[in-house]
Amino acid sequence: MAKGMKHQLKDDMRLVWLAGALLAAYFALNYLARYLH
Repeated sequence: MAKGMKHQLKDDMRLVWLAGALLAAYFALNYLARYLH
């Protein structure tokens, strides 16, 4: 049971990192677009 919970937590962390990376890329692109125009 505990093992399964640990695995689930690992998957959740990966999703959080992925979401954070996408958000960072989105803001970076918005900043670049504003800076270039």
